[in-house]
Amino acid sequence: MKRSGSSAREREPLEQIMFEISDVVALMRYASVSTTYTPALLKTLARRVPMMSGPSLPLAEIGHELLRLYWNQAVVYHLRQAAVVTKEPEPLRAIRAAAERHDVHDLDALAPAERETLARKMTKMLTIDGLDRFHASKPAGMLPLFTWTKGDVAIELSDASRAFLTTNASALEVIANYRWAGYLEKINVLAPGIIEKVQRDGARRGSLAKYQSILTETDEPRCFYCERNFDARSVVDHVIPWSYLLTDDYWDLVLACVSCQTAKADRLPDARFITKLVATNARRNRGILEKHHLPPIAKMDHVAQLYAAAVANEWPGPWAPKRAAT
Repeated sequence: MKRSGSSAREREPLEQIMFEISDVVALMRYASVSTTYTPALLKTLARRVPMMSGPSLPLAEIGHELLRLYWNQAVVYHLRQAAVVTKEPEPLRAIRAAAERHDVHDLDALAPAERETLARKMTKMLTIDGLDRFHASKPAGMLPLFTWTKGDVAIELSDASRAFLTTNASALEVIANYRWAGYLEKINVLAPGIIEKVQRDGARRGSLAKYQSILTETDEPRCFYCERNFDARSVVDHVIPWSYLLTDDYWDLVLACVSCQTAKADRLPDARFITKLVATNARRNRGILEKHHLPPIAKMDHVAQLYAAAVANEWPGPWAPKRAAT
């Protein structure tokens, strides 16, 4: 039943309806600022609707996409949804707990049964606090992008809505990312690169092969962490995790043994390694920077500030090797 005062645009035949990007922008701008569910659902629609063959999109399918998006936020980039992790919504706490319990960083490495359990939690969240709220801030005259009735196992989309979401999928995802990042920036005040982290799908990064020879030339032939001489191959490691900085800056890179790099993973090291990193950079030959066209080495204060910011954002750590060379 239509509410009184509906605009002429709302009364047009469905096949004549034209959705507008500006309406979606307005919907995002005035959406509740207490969660990221609205931009997360818009991003899911932009990704899933172009693959639809009919008018129904199952909630279970939406739940799996949301799980991937929030795994990226909570596990890969350790971005909080609340001022403290313990105050986050239950599905996000469950995601963090599963990653820690199974010691996995990549969602695809999680057992299928565990992924299914987490996806069901995301689906339940949708039915409680996501689907009904999504259109609460839509401008007058904008028809809903989908319809859903409590108890249904799928949302329904009109031909016009599916065409709009498919044609404008890339632009709508940008809008969702911008809104999502804006919310996270208020919570994760000192975290760098939030908009890039939100728009990324996992922790894909470039090769560090070129730094292997540079560090072999400039640094000592032993592990930066345990200080044991390399009796096998060495690997390049980010002291402050790449997933926090999203950069491959020379000043943050060291040679480590495979054992230490594996154990450290994406954790912050103990503070003493930041002091050691600063000392290591002070010894590095500045001529190497010019030779290999590398950017300037960060100042000591900058390194310390980045480390302190990561600690303040509750980044996992501190880590230290169980045994050091004697």
